[in-house]
Amino acid sequence: MSVSTPIQPAAQEPVPEPRVPVLLRFDFLLLLAALGLVACSLITLKGATRTTDPGHPLYYVDRQAIYAGVGLVVALVLSAIDYSRLRQFRYPMYGLIIVLNIVVFGMPAIRGSHRWIPLPFLQFQSSEFGKVLLIVSLSA
Repeated sequence: MSVSTPIQPAAQEPVPEPRVPVLLRFDFLLLLAALGLVACSLITLKGATRTTDPGHPLYYVDRQAIYAGVGLVVALVLSAIDYSRLRQFRYPMYGLIIVLNIVVFGMPAIRGSHRWIPLPFLQFQSSEFGKVLLIVSLSA
C-alpha cells in the first residue's frame, strides 16, 4: 500500500458494543479502597472520642459508620448511572449551585455565620453540595 492510496469505507456496519451488566462495570478495587479508608477512619475516631461521652463511648463511631454505609450505598447506585446522560442537566445543576449558595444567606446564623441549611433530619453546607454538583456537571 502506497502513501497515496485513498482510504476506503468499511464494507460492514460497525458491530455495536455489547451491553455489560452493571455489576461487571463496577470497580471493586475502588470499593475495597473505600472500605479500607472507612475502617481506618472508624478506628481512629474510636481512639480519639472514646472519653467524650461517658454514657455512650461509641456514639460518634456509630454515627460515622451509618454515614459511611449510606455513602457507600449512594456510590453503588450512582455507579450504575451512565454519567454522560447527565449532560442535559448541567445547566440546571449550575443554577442549583447558585441558588443554594444564595439561599444560605437567608438561613439563621449558627455561631455567627451563615453557612448551613437546616433540614429536619440534618444540616448541610451548600458549598459542599455545590462541589459535588460542579464535579458531576463538569464530568458530563
